[in-house]
Amino acid sequence: GTYTENLTFNKSGEEGKYITIRNYPNEEAKLDCTGKNVEAVIDFNMKSYIRVIGLELCNLTENNYAVYGVLFQGAEKNCVVANCDIHDIEAKSTKNGNAHGIKLSGLEETATENVLIQNNHIHDCICGMSEALTVIANSKNIDIIGNKVHDNGNIGIDIIGNFQENSNPALDFAQNVYVAENEVYNCSSNNADCAGLYVD
Repeated sequence: GTYTENLTFNKSGEEGKYITIRNYPNEEAKLDCTGKNVEAVIDFNMKSYIRVIGLELCNLTENNYAVYGVLFQGAEKNCVVANCDIHDIEAKSTKNGNAHGIKLSGLEETATENVLIQNNHIHDCICGMSEALTVIANSKNIDIIGNKVHDNGNIGIDIIGNFQENSNPALDFAQNVYVAENEVYNCSSNNADCAGLYVD
């Protein structure tokens, strides 16, 4: 069914005991944030051992600085986002706004680590000055495999360092990021140079 709500995790799973949010097999489950003033459709919120599988995440428009289909804020470990359909995550302004389909951001001294992003469909997002799928700052051992990323309003997949997201310059970059077998096309912006895949 359709749930007009967002999701923020407030606890972690454990090794061998993951928290899993997913669709019932052969059925569709949608989180629709139309009209909601929230930051992310799904926020991992620095929690670990979590899997998000087979959901549709959509219709979130920026009200302040940035919005996200899926957000990792830092220090998350051993997480999976797979087989999700993420679309219509929108910045209000293509020049000043920011919207990401998925963002892994390592803001903490402890890295965002061991995350699998696989077989997701990220499309029709108005990214503004941001990217459809971003790995930035203290994030490491990230696998981005088999995703379809297209018709978004800026770079498709971006691996980023040295943008002052992490307060420690020695940690302010992504490392050991594996990107393979993704299909990326129709990345375009009216105010910035674009690429399908970009190491920034």
